[in-house]
Amino acid sequence: METVLHFLTAFAGLHFGKYVYISNGLPWKQAQNFCRIHFTDLSPITSLSEEDLLKNVTAGIVRGRFWTGLHWNKTHWKWSGGYTGNIPAGIVGVHHSGKQSATFNPYLKVWSAENTRTELPFLCINLVNGEMRKSWEEALESCRQNHTSLTTLTSEAEFVQVKRKIRQDHITDRVWIGLRFLRNRWMWMSRDPLVYQTHPEASQDHQCPATGRCGALNKQGLLENWDCQDKLNFICS
Repeated sequence: METVLHFLTAFAGLHFGKYVYISNGLPWKQAQNFCRIHFTDLSPITSLSEEDLLKNVTAGIVRGRFWTGLHWNKTHWKWSGGYTGNIPAGIVGVHHSGKQSATFNPYLKVWSAENTRTELPFLCINLVNGEMRKSWEEALESCRQNHTSLTTLTSEAEFVQVKRKIRQDHITDRVWIGLRFLRNRWMWMSRDPLVYQTHPEASQDHQCPATGRCGALNKQGLLENWDCQDKLNFICS
């Protein structure tokens, strides 16, 4: 019993919004399995703004490097989940032979390649499916009470992870995400603008909405302009 409690405590993780930092070291593949069982996946970090955010929220807590979802797939880098874009420049130590994955040091903002068998701390991304159908406002409030907010899709890697979460949880209808039409434009609740080219297959019927419209994502991976009062499942992060 004592051993089980020690394991659960050691791998409880530190939560930074949608990110969960696990300080106990595992090889990359085991870290990926752990994230997929207990959270969503090993985390992508696909922009300088995400790097800056992680540096700020982990300041004084995390000073070393950790595994991310980025790994070498024989001929190219790929994020856990399958996305191959937004690969960081200047990854240190790349040798393009053998099994390697990428680590990130938020304190130094440095990416480096490492043998996948090396045991390192790791960063999971945690997306949560709301258990009850709610209106968009109710879903937002529920997410803020229990997590951070309705999820935002500001990178294609996050888009891939949310679609994977929908399939994983066998959601058959559209879901609310953190997108709303405010001040005559679509905005994420993170205040980031909607960038259409981030989602090349997205539906365009959400570009000219009436008032009281919110953003939903259907199971085909298309963004939809939807009535905010309709009750849908939702994804928090």
